Amino acid sequence: MISYVVDALRATAAASVVVHCCAAGVPVGLLHRAGVDAVSLDLDQVATRDWDEIGTALEAGLGLWLGALPTNRFLGPDEVARRAIGPLRALQVDPEMSSRLVITPACGLASATLDTAIASLRSVRAAAAIVTEQLAD
Repeated sequence: MISYVVDALRATAAASVVVHCCAAGVPVGLLHRAGVDAVSLDLDQVATRDWDEIGTALEAGLGLWLGALPTNRFLGPDEVARRAIGPLRALQVDPEMSSRLVITPACGLASATLDTAIASLRSVRAAAAIVTEQLAD
C-alpha cells in the first residue's frame, strides 16, 4: 500500500518523495523498501536501536533529513552541527553519502515567528556546511 502511494506521488509530482515523521519508531526500512527517496526524522526521537536500520538504508541509497535543531528552543550552528555529527560519525557516513544528507529543524516551524523561522533556517544551513566539512576530514 505504501509503495502505491509513493509511486502515485512520484508520477503526479515528478519529484522526490520524502516522508517526515517526528515521532519515535519510524519504520525506516519499510519506507525505503516502499520506494521513498528520503526520510525526515527528529534526532531526539531516534532510539539507539534505530540507528542500525537507518545506517543500512543510507548505505542502500536512502536520503536522510536529520532534524537536529529542536523546534522548542534556538541553537546556533555549532551546536546543531555537534548534534548531527555524533550519530553520523557513529554510522561511519562517508563523504559520498553527504549529498543525501539534509540538516533540518526537528519539526515544522509553523508556530515560530518570522524572525525565529529565518534564524532557524540560517542556523541549519550553516550547520550543514560544518557537518559537510567535518565528514570530509
